[in-house]
Amino acid sequence: MIAVENLEVGMMIIPEGRKHAVEVMSVDNWGNANLYKIGHFGKGFNVTALPAGSMVRLAA
Repeated sequence: MIAVENLEVGMMIIPEGRKHAVEVMSVDNWGNANLYKIGHFGKGFNVTALPAGSMVRLAA
């Protein structure tokens, strides 16, 4: 598990509610320091918004 504040581009994570790993393409909290927008590529490009302090699973 890793906090969203520590995510970096290129990491493989498994967002909550998903079965497969996705690659982190962007991490942005501009405009709202308490909400991180994680851009990831799985079945196309998607953005998942997570509150600060959230934990996500790293893919092995």
